[in-house]
Amino acid sequence: MPGTVRLKGEAPGFESVTLSPFLDCPELVQLVTEMSDNDLLNWKTFERLREQLSRIDLVFRLKTIQR
Repeated sequence: MPGTVRLKGEAPGFESVTLSPFLDCPELVQLVTEMSDNDLLNWKTFERLREQLSRIDLVFRLKTIQR
């Protein structure tokens, strides 16, 4: 999935919420932004990324629409 993917949660009576599987996962952002050149040459880096991507847990906190 591209890092630009956005998921939108909608429910009647609630404000919609849009989250990013990449940007809204602090552990994944930290892993990617701390990589070095050598990490890209190490296959274990890609195994760590795959493992982290399989554990993304997005929580859509919907707020009621104020009228």
